Parts: sequence; C-alpha cells; structure tokens
Amino acid sequence: MRSLFFFLLTVSQLFVGEAIAQQTIEKQLWQPYRITPRTGAQHLDLSGSGWTLGHTDQPIQAIRELANVKDAFQTSIPNSVQWSYFKAGKLPHPYYHLNSLQYTFTDEKVWYYQKAFPMPKKNPSDLVFLCFEGVDYFYKVWVND
Repeated sequence: MRSLFFFLLTVSQLFVGEAIAQQTIEKQLWQPYRITPRTGAQHLDLSGSGWTLGHTDQPIQAIRELANVKDAFQTSIPNSVQWSYFKAGKLPHPYYHLNSLQYTFTDEKVWYYQKAFPMPKKNPSDLVFLCFEGVDYFYKVWVND
C-alpha cells in the first residue's frame, strides 16, 4: 500500500509541476516575428505595376548575375508567371483549351521578379520589415545588394 501511495503522490506532483511549468512557459512566449500591419508613412505597398519578370536556366548566386536574365518584360504583382505571360500578350490564355501545353517550359526555368523603388526616409536606428503576403515555396531576396 505504501508504494502505491508514493507512486500516486509522485504522479500527481508531476502533473501539477507540469501545469505550473506550462503556465510559466506560456507567459514567457512571445512572437518576435509577428509583424503588425503598417499604415501611413510606415507602409510602402510594392504590389501593382513596375515589376520586371524574366528567367534563367539555372539559379543565380549573386545579384550581378541578374544581367543574364532572359526574356525580361514588364508585369504587375500579385501574378503568376503564366498569367504575366498572358497579360503581356506573349502567350494565349493559359486556361483555355490546350493552351496550357504552351506553358510547360515555365516549370523548367528559374524566375526572377525585379523592382526598384525609393526608400522612405527613416532614422538610422529604425528597423525596416519586408513582408510578403504571397511568395512561392522557394525564393531568394536581394535588397540593395
């Protein structure tokens, strides 16, 4: 009977200890990468026109290699590569008939979007957040490189 009682006491102390530890951890957790939506002078919306889209056969390693991008043309975002080609008049509507067959090459290329924009005035100690609300599953970003 004594060993059973000891076991139950130990288990109950464990559960109470875990609950206290969990409450302590929850109080300490915070979301350092949660970005509060910016407004006014804090917000610079880069969506829309003024973007250049082009491709290479292999991924580039440095920004200077962007000079090797092929078939660059103006587009807007948010947009897919296929829709950008259609909107630029380069290929027919990708979702009509068998037109999608003309877009098979897009899976074999590495795509690059480029845009130059003026940076709003800020103090040297201010932080700048670059937020993407829709980026493909793999990407690389260069800023003022």
